[in-house]
Amino acid sequence: KVFFLKHEIMKYNNSFIKTNHIIIESNGEEIASVWTYGWSNSIFCIELPKEKIKILLTSQIKPLEFIPFKLDQKTGYESKEFSVTSNKANLSGTLTLPSNTDKVPAVVLICDRGIMDRDAYGLFLSLSDRLSKEGIAVLRFDKRGIGKSEGAYESSSLEDSIGDLKSILNYLESIDSVDKTKIGLVGWGYGGYLGLKFASSDERVKFFISLNSEAFNRTSDAYLEKIQNYLKNIPGLEKDYFNLILESYKKTFAIARMEKDWTYLLGKKIYIARTKEYLDDNFNGDLKNLKIPLLLLQGKLDTQVLPEEAKMLQNNIKESGNAACELIYMDNLGHFMGEKISNGVHRPYILIKEDVVK
Repeated sequence: KVFFLKHEIMKYNNSFIKTNHIIIESNGEEIASVWTYGWSNSIFCIELPKEKIKILLTSQIKPLEFIPFKLDQKTGYESKEFSVTSNKANLSGTLTLPSNTDKVPAVVLICDRGIMDRDAYGLFLSLSDRLSKEGIAVLRFDKRGIGKSEGAYESSSLEDSIGDLKSILNYLESIDSVDKTKIGLVGWGYGGYLGLKFASSDERVKFFISLNSEAFNRTSDAYLEKIQNYLKNIPGLEKDYFNLILESYKKTFAIARMEKDWTYLLGKKIYIARTKEYLDDNFNGDLKNLKIPLLLLQGKLDTQVLPEEAKMLQNNIKESGNAACELIYMDNLGHFMGEKISNGVHRPYILIKEDVVK
């Protein structure tokens, strides 16, 4: 049997490292453990309990060199950098515009949570390339405090994120060749949550496309019960690990409700006010204001946003009176909706799958 424990914290010198722990068992005995770290899952530690062997990385951990992913061709569209001001911060991004066309539809790409720039490890770059070749203008941007954008990402609020989207949309509307009656949002992961909230209160958004959107309030007992029933049916999921998942949710919510805006976890100062906003958010109430067409694309292999969540979101939207919501499950695709390209030397990037674009 092989067990996989995500986000296990290990101490390294005077700091802590978030690792993934793989445990290999045979006949009820642990025969090996492997800890990996980082997005590329580099090996941090190997342990063979029966042989009493433990191999620990002792050299300085250095991130893999990042070679910016560049597309082979940019035919059919032009690409331009832009900058807009939002709440005293300059936000930077890239706009790709189809060539030799007039009044084209346009979309804004909204990235998932985490320290990712406008290209989202190549996912948004390749998506922009494909869509603009099909005659769609695409705007992608660095989140506040990320990449070339100013501001502080760690302490940014939900209000900041919504305000930034408003400023981005104002800029997109100023482009003469953009058809203002055909502007939509594409939200990935937590970006889907932000996009749906924004679209519910801004009539300029005419359609919404979800890519594995974390678009469900995960704090309610009803949500936990539904996810509990879903996880019980997954073959090979150990009961102890299942209980650990639910317990981690409950502890996170409890800490957020008790602490101030900042707290300490494993010696690291963490801004928790964003989680408080999430706890108090009336997301289902926002869904009642959505009267636009929605397309939900969900990877069946996604372990960050479970496939069941997409169905729950669709049901909530339809119950709010919007029947124009289609859900499509994508076989053999996980959270990144693409293929991970890696040579083992440089940091990997994501190339979006053709099925998603179609």
